[in-house]
Amino acid sequence: SVEYACDVEGSAFSSSPSDLLGTSKWNLKVLTSKLSRLPKSTLRLLETAIPGVTDPMLYIGMLFSIFAWHVEDHYLYSINYHHCGASKTWYGVPGHSALRFEKVVKEHVYTNDVLSVDGEDGAFDVLLGKTTLFPPNILLEHDVPVYKAVQNPGEFVITFPRAYHAGFSHGKAFLSSYSYSALTEFDEYVPNCDLLGFNCGEAVNFAIGDWFPLGAVACLRYAHLNRVPLLPHEELLCKEAMLLNSNLELEDLDYSPADLASHHSIKASFVKLIRFLHRARWSIMKSRACTSVSPNYHRTVVCTLCKRDCYIAFVNCSCNSHPVCLRHDIKSLDFPCGSHHCLFLRDDVREMEAAAKKFEQDNAISKAVERQAENGDDMYSYPLSNKFQNDVEDGYFPYCEINVDLKPEIATMTSATGQTVEYGHNSLSHNTGNFRPELTDALSSFAASTLCSFVEQVGSSAKNVRSISLPAEYLSVRPPHFVLLCLRLYFSC
Repeated sequence: SVEYACDVEGSAFSSSPSDLLGTSKWNLKVLTSKLSRLPKSTLRLLETAIPGVTDPMLYIGMLFSIFAWHVEDHYLYSINYHHCGASKTWYGVPGHSALRFEKVVKEHVYTNDVLSVDGEDGAFDVLLGKTTLFPPNILLEHDVPVYKAVQNPGEFVITFPRAYHAGFSHGKAFLSSYSYSALTEFDEYVPNCDLLGFNCGEAVNFAIGDWFPLGAVACLRYAHLNRVPLLPHEELLCKEAMLLNSNLELEDLDYSPADLASHHSIKASFVKLIRFLHRARWSIMKSRACTSVSPNYHRTVVCTLCKRDCYIAFVNCSCNSHPVCLRHDIKSLDFPCGSHHCLFLRDDVREMEAAAKKFEQDNAISKAVERQAENGDDMYSYPLSNKFQNDVEDGYFPYCEINVDLKPEIATMTSATGQTVEYGHNSLSHNTGNFRPELTDALSSFAASTLCSFVEQVGSSAKNVRSISLPAEYLSVRPPHFVLLCLRLYFSC
């Protein structure tokens, strides 16, 4: 039989001071460790570790060990290092062809009894299980581009967002020098070790600014499937944007073209999110769907209806057990605890809206937002795609003042945003020490892996970013749009 020890927690990188690779930032432990996450990686803002995503995992294979067709969680980047052993063959499909890939899989690989979801998300739902195997020629026969790379010991493979990939291990092991003695002992017990194709790889995820638009697509698709997200996308976007807003106030920063492209993605995504949430709050307040407003002291909660993650605002019932995002018709909610709904809103929402308006002063950002509005491709509004179509006629415009008009039988007090609003007599206290609403099962399960507090960024200036300089001849870049980038690193002793 063919064995594959996948998702083994740990790292095989050396911690010896004399190991140049182990002490470099190409060490995946250094790349992702809590104390030294690289300043341009968005996942540095996560305090809670997620094995395989924020912390590397090992993959021990043998001849014909296969990793099935899949895409990374939340369409993240991934980086894989081949420590030792037999080579691996990778097949990759560019991210722009992901929907074509899924269409071919749905029509020419799966049978109807395999699919549990209709529409274009049917194949995506099954592929998330990472159990789909089929030869790449099926894709080529239906005009889906497929690229191939052979990864040898000492090489990295990087997969880009939304890039489907699969592969297998070769036979005839090639042992790297530092692992030769250990594996020779294994060879004494297994005479045909070189034919078994033993190999050891290590992988982890990462994200940079240009990931946010595709991360939003992944969140949308998870919502379609009612799947709980692994990452708090909205929280990461807001924190990254507010850090960027603070850094832009420093005039001496010299950004590279790659940095500027990353900043554009962060700004545009943030503006779209803030615009949607502002419009949703305006609609909720105008309809008087909520009976109270309270400050949101949670970091991230999960909507009980669509499983979207909520960081800036959400609505909850009187028993605080049914948090709902602003993408639903609040007035139609029917919870057993009654019809009283409270809007929970972060107290720094005005600072976020000010940052979004500042970003929109950039013509490139404002045009990107206008194109999104014209094309109707807003990733943040599902499942309320058509709810706000009449808002303009009702007097709405972006960032307008939101009048908090609640039911007349409730008392008046000051909101977290500094405005005077009306609250019910049984509203929750503003004192964080008294604010202890009970978390639902959905919140508890999410908290285990994704309720993250902010980690102060250290050395985030672009001038402080250092990397290993590799000779040009050691870089092998495949054809345009190729999703796998292989780097062979040579270190002299």
